Amino acid sequence: SLLCGLAWSNDSMIVFRIIQGLGGGMMGPLGMTMLYRAVPLKERNSVMGLYGVPLILAPVLGPTLGGYIVEYLDWRIIFTLNVPLGIIGILLGSALLRESEIIRNLTFDWKGFVLSAFGFSTLLLGLSDGTSDGWTSTKVEALIATGVISLIAWVWVELSVPQPLVELRLFASSTFSIAMAVTFVLTIGLFGSQLLVPVFLQSYRGLGAAEAGLITMAQALAILPMMPLAGRLTDRFGARPLLLIGLPLVALSNWQFTTVDLSTSDWTLRSMLAFRGVTLGLVMMPSMTTAMNAAPAHLLSRASSLTNVSRQVFGSFGAAIFVTLLQSRMRFHQAVLTQGATPDNFAIAQMFAQAQQWVASQGGSGADGQRLAMLALYKQLMMTVAVEAFQDVYRVVAALTLFAVVPALLLRSVRRARPKDDQSSDPTP
Repeated sequence: SLLCGLAWSNDSMIVFRIIQGLGGGMMGPLGMTMLYRAVPLKERNSVMGLYGVPLILAPVLGPTLGGYIVEYLDWRIIFTLNVPLGIIGILLGSALLRESEIIRNLTFDWKGFVLSAFGFSTLLLGLSDGTSDGWTSTKVEALIATGVISLIAWVWVELSVPQPLVELRLFASSTFSIAMAVTFVLTIGLFGSQLLVPVFLQSYRGLGAAEAGLITMAQALAILPMMPLAGRLTDRFGARPLLLIGLPLVALSNWQFTTVDLSTSDWTLRSMLAFRGVTLGLVMMPSMTTAMNAAPAHLLSRASSLTNVSRQVFGSFGAAIFVTLLQSRMRFHQAVLTQGATPDNFAIAQMFAQAQQWVASQGGSGADGQRLAMLALYKQLMMTVAVEAFQDVYRVVAALTLFAVVPALLLRSVRRARPKDDQSSDPTP
């Protein structure tokens, strides 16, 4: 983080962010594994509800705080702020945590590491560049093909070696696989669609980063009380009832964004985001804890690593997919509107007349007035294109979320285990 705050170019920032990611990527799986080993099985869902609060709040509050810092302070503070927090964490960890059992005969899966890093990055890059460069371009086809081949090789390696980087054999458990399928849909919906609201507010509503953050904060505030409550409800009723109730509500919360346009008030947006926060808080942790509870005790650390890696990968792909879909739908609606934007089109003629009146009221006339009126009309049409594309994407998000009900119906809640599976005798691993 300190090096990122001192970065002097884009290239240096990329290198330092990679280093930062190497450290940050370890903390999620470690934290979850430590909690599972420290807490008795019957209390894990409640504790994981608390653990999930910062996990879900981060992608929501991050843009709010980051937007304020960038707009009113200095972007470097976003990174240097982590330094004192990291020092405090190191001191507290050194004072309060005891070392867990160390297994010394483990080897690092270099093949799996290289193949996964290369495969996911090239596939994500190909999906991201598909809209701008064209899906049939040599570059995009090469990136996607390379990514797919690398990931197929990665799966083969992980299933072949005795100590894989990611324990894919966990998917042999139907409960684990179904829970991860639900998590896959929810993560794509959370991270992917969450990216679109700030883009809409800043690019088309003309709000600053801080103003947009204050609106999106409503979702974070709604999630905050729901995560611990969802953990307690999972302890009492299991994950399946919560998911069967919550997933349709998440779909409904996403569908409401299909009605959003430039005239939608800030308070209406806040209420929509708050409702989505409540529904996401209800279902996110039950799906993740069910996956963890389905893993054997000796594979808890591997299950934690797999769920955290999956969440990051799903979120990244979700963002890339929805941005690509947004751009694709914008091109579609632009083509439709342009095709119908002829002088004999009454609606277009009326919009152009209104644009001319506005230009005249601003002192424009003659050829310049005509040009400014055409520019104003074009901007208005592009706003319409953006709104319709935004609504289309949320239709897809809502349908995808509703589809997650299918695997949830097959889910078998794991709330109890045999005593020998509960390895939580050490309260401070």
